[in-house]
Amino acid sequence: MCCTNLSDFVANLHALNGNCSTSGNHTSKLGYLNHPVTSIIYIVTAVLCILLSLVTHFKYNSVTVLNLRVRSNVISNVAWIAYLVVLVLRSTLGAVIYGITQANDRNHQVRLTVYFIADGVLKSLEILCLSLALYHQWRYRSAGFIQQEINSFNSGEYSVSGSEYGVLIARQLMSYKAAALFVTQFILAMLFLTLLEALHVKEKTLEPLYWTYMGLLWTQSITAIVWVILIATNKNEDGPTLVTKLLLVVGVVITLPGDIPSFVWSSCITSHKCIPWYYLTYYDLALFLSIPSVIIFFLVLRTEFLRLDQEAQYSVLGGEVDSLFSIHSQSTEHS
Repeated sequence: MCCTNLSDFVANLHALNGNCSTSGNHTSKLGYLNHPVTSIIYIVTAVLCILLSLVTHFKYNSVTVLNLRVRSNVISNVAWIAYLVVLVLRSTLGAVIYGITQANDRNHQVRLTVYFIADGVLKSLEILCLSLALYHQWRYRSAGFIQQEINSFNSGEYSVSGSEYGVLIARQLMSYKAAALFVTQFILAMLFLTLLEALHVKEKTLEPLYWTYMGLLWTQSITAIVWVILIATNKNEDGPTLVTKLLLVVGVVITLPGDIPSFVWSSCITSHKCIPWYYLTYYDLALFLSIPSVIIFFLVLRTEFLRLDQEAQYSVLGGEVDSLFSIHSQSTEHS
């Protein structure tokens, strides 16, 4: 690529904050914390996602009908919870690695290589979960409530809250036709990430593999953009409000800078010029945007839950009443 040469590419690919990690301006510590701004951003993101995922699970993921907690696809926020959990894992890992690794440390190549792989896997998984959450929003919430209930009924997805998340997620994945595209993108990205590390000793093959991997990763991001455009352009009057649509669009858009790795920010976009401030890099600015995006997504899922929970309760209650009448009629006929 025109923005890199081979020696810089090999030297800085696994470096934290790209080539900014070796800059004298970014060797400072805050107490015992290396890369203080990056580490603090990751810590705040992890804590925020933990809190929001717990609130979502206990308050905005099911309704109580006849003393039973019932979850349907119309009100389920399992996909958003999965997205938040992946963000927790990735942010926690990033906070630890950035916090304990000195900026110009070349003595922990194994640690940096493992982090490069783990962060790549979690980043791709993060985009996968975001795409699933947006697809869920488009399929079950962007239409009117009657159509949403038809979709829910056809998928056979009503469940009592005792069901395990893993089972529910797996069932949703199997029921979504679009999930095949998401999973294929994820698998291909992981394949090229594996090849990238396996062939690391062959420098001439490293750069093409890296950009192929990045192309696959950004294809996942484009898929998320497509879904949010479909949500925003849906004109059903019984669907989400204009404000909700705008919030979703803004939330997705501000996640995009974070989909660009630190190496690309430092080596390509900023032309090897790091921000001359003491602790900060351009990647930190991109990474910071994940905090408002998470808050926006939480506001959206909460708004959508509150918009639909009453209708969902009435629907479930009506189904229970119909079931009781059916059982009573059958018992009467037998008697």
